[in-house]
Amino acid sequence: MTNFIIHSVQLISVYDRNYDIRKRAFEFEKALMPFLRKPYKITAVPDNENPEIPRFEAIDHNCNLVVNQVRSTFTQLFEEHTKIDLVRELFHKRIDTLKPLMMKEKLQFIAIIFELKFFFNNNDEIFEVFKKYTNASVTNKKDLVEFSLFFARPFISKYYLNVTSTRFQELEFNLNLKEQIAEKKSKKIGIGVTLDLNTKLSFQNKIPFDDGLFQEIEDKAFSLITKRSLEDYLGGEIDL
Repeated sequence: MTNFIIHSVQLISVYDRNYDIRKRAFEFEKALMPFLRKPYKITAVPDNENPEIPRFEAIDHNCNLVVNQVRSTFTQLFEEHTKIDLVRELFHKRIDTLKPLMMKEKLQFIAIIFELKFFFNNNDEIFEVFKKYTNASVTNKKDLVEFSLFFARPFISKYYLNVTSTRFQELEFNLNLKEQIAEKKSKKIGIGVTLDLNTKLSFQNKIPFDDGLFQEIEDKAFSLITKRSLEDYLGGEIDL
């Protein structure tokens, strides 16, 4: 169960509230033009309104950016990539571009979030894996139709790692042009794992943020998915 696809990777930056963040939209647009080429959507919201409301955002073919007054979220979709080195090479370039933009804010902490998918043949296999590696008593029930697991732990005494594991099901469709209907093509099922590695623990311990954390958390995050497997995520064996 070490074989998986990387569906997406996110870089989240959390900072002190910036009432004027909307004024930086064109600065972001210029810097990120190599991979976010479409015009940005700037939201006409008063500066004193809810800081969580997006002030500007951009969506392209396989990546998107959402920025509000307290957080920026950059998402890179990889769909079905399996080669970690290639994913890291591309995402490292994204981080290098985003880092100088984010360092102009008063950063509190940052996070790298992976969405991984492990495929199985049927639900019986999935629930057997949950039963074997989580030791949750409910997995012994014969009428179990759904199961998910979430836990959060300190990681290397400097980070938090949040892990969510859940069964997923994807349906693919073919478009029947003659009948003008969508016909079900196939079904993919498996276990989806979301790994959220962040520096919030350092922030809580009042350790000043420095730009070296971008490279440091990238190293730790990619090392984690290289060295650990689905069994480790389900059983909580997350230390490197």
